[in-house]
Amino acid sequence: MTVLALLTLVLLGGSLWAFAYTGVRQYLAVWIYGLPLYGIAFFPSSQPVNGLLVTLCLLFSALHGYAWWGYGLWCLEKRKVPKLYTVFSGVILYPGAAYLCYEGLTGGSLAFLGIRLSAYPANILSLALGILLTIELYWVWIRATEKFFSQPGQFVLIQCRSKRKKAPLYLGDLVGIGGVQNGKKYLFSAKWKAYLLLRGERSLVLEGRQGIFGGFYAVRNSHKEPGERKRRSVAKKVRKHCLITLCAAALVLLFLVRIGYGVPFEEILAVIERGVLR
Repeated sequence: MTVLALLTLVLLGGSLWAFAYTGVRQYLAVWIYGLPLYGIAFFPSSQPVNGLLVTLCLLFSALHGYAWWGYGLWCLEKRKVPKLYTVFSGVILYPGAAYLCYEGLTGGSLAFLGIRLSAYPANILSLALGILLTIELYWVWIRATEKFFSQPGQFVLIQCRSKRKKAPLYLGDLVGIGGVQNGKKYLFSAKWKAYLLLRGERSLVLEGRQGIFGGFYAVRNSHKEPGERKRRSVAKKVRKHCLITLCAAALVLLFLVRIGYGVPFEEILAVIERGVLR
């Protein structure tokens, strides 16, 4: 149980750090799968640990990490997913998503949040929530599939401009770099660090991976490497953003502990202080 508790804290803290470092909002979805683990590890009940629930939470969390890690920019305008593969993905993902919702509602892993339902309403609710969770997992699954079945590629952009745009939550788009290739405009979504390094560039030669469905995932710009001064400036901004986010995350964790144990913040902080000083 100690190993599970440490792993849960790494998942929850790591997802918040990844969100702060990259700006990708979908890293926060790891909390959906981390909270049941948190309940199992820190608020144990008399019932045996549900090994399948723990496995699903860890697998779905790992899927998010694999799908989003390792590249700075991505363009999905050429991506076309076959309908048959969409159906196949839904058939694979929905049972696990619905089971996770059902066990979370009835198994007691979310009881520390005051969530525990009887079987009948949990059945109905888990079927509906399972659909929503499958939709969230589907886009991550497609991205992970493209990343796994990909080939080295290159994407050249001219007349580049940095842009901000509104986009659906599942795309994780906050900022981007737009440009032209062969007379057609493309917009690459970007993680925070890549955006800060590349904004202002007029042309880009992006090296990366060409996905099996047509998406392109850029790792670096081989046309012009950023200078050391710019790298240090960007790194400083990213570290500051991460620090603010992690401080906010610490407050959220304190609230979770307070909800679970019903103890005042003074006692929680006193325990932390004694542990640090010891």
